[in-house]
Amino acid sequence: MTIPPIVPFSSGLEIVVYKDGNPWSICTTANAQNCDGELGSLVNGQVVGIPSKEPYFYSSVEIPHGDRLELNGFTVGVRYYEQTSTTVTPPGTNPDTGLPYPPNTTYSRTYPGFYLHSQTYVRTGRQVFETDTGAELFTATPGDRGVGEFGEAGITDGTAYTYGLVFDQARIEYMPRLSRAGQSLCDGIIPTKPYDKDANPPVFPIDYLVAFLPDPRDSVTVGYQLTTVWGEDENSTPLTTTVVINHTCTQPENFDFAGVLDKYTELSYYGNGYEHLGLYPITGQGDFDLPNYDRNGNLVSGVLNEPVSVKQLTRQSYPWNPKTKQFKPYPE
Repeated sequence: MTIPPIVPFSSGLEIVVYKDGNPWSICTTANAQNCDGELGSLVNGQVVGIPSKEPYFYSSVEIPHGDRLELNGFTVGVRYYEQTSTTVTPPGTNPDTGLPYPPNTTYSRTYPGFYLHSQTYVRTGRQVFETDTGAELFTATPGDRGVGEFGEAGITDGTAYTYGLVFDQARIEYMPRLSRAGQSLCDGIIPTKPYDKDANPPVFPIDYLVAFLPDPRDSVTVGYQLTTVWGEDENSTPLTTTVVINHTCTQPENFDFAGVLDKYTELSYYGNGYEHLGLYPITGQGDFDLPNYDRNGNLVSGVLNEPVSVKQLTRQSYPWNPKTKQFKPYPE
């Protein structure tokens, strides 16, 4: 058997996707058909089993209809590698063909450390998160990385997808909480807070659900792009590596209309019998600063008349006295 010395083959930046949605399938005796290759072999320029396989995907997630899905552990690690190859030619001949066995080359990597100059990690499409503060994604801190050490970026734990933003072809409309007459419908994210049915007076996140038609698509792919500027050390010429990581989001196969209707009826003032028709004056009467929500359900102007009594949620007339600029008392 001929075993030549291990020789350098290549080097670069290794990408490791945690919660990997496109894992390697290693060929074994029991799995020799539907597999990528033997461990350590080279297939399409990639070493089988080391590290994540291109194209890069996070493992898929299912977002319940009209709900949110919190994300945890969806990160990407990068580290510098030096790759070597070892070629072994088995002795003798193949009894089936009578020919010498072909040489077999396997590849391995070592990780001597590197310098990370900078990273950016961005979503490549529209807004899909419950929040938009800029803290939903994170990147690695620049600086030296030791032997085998990663620079890590990804989705910040606790960040959430929302059904209406990911599946944006759904029709979801509702009337926001404690709204006035003439308020336009809101869509997209149906809030679930504040909610305290047992409070006095009770508190609900919406007035009522108007429409809910699911997105006709089975899945939506969210894309992310990671760009890393790095070098073998701080003084070497910086190199830039950019990769795309996709994330497939699915929705439940069957739409539980009754369940969705029950859920948002429970979360609404009107569904619980509190229509609060006398909470505000008729538009143009009195000088109360009437509340106004935008299409996304954000209060953009005016003041909500937060009830202090159940009577405010059930009476039919408005108690504001425009002359004294005070509320009339609410007799119980």
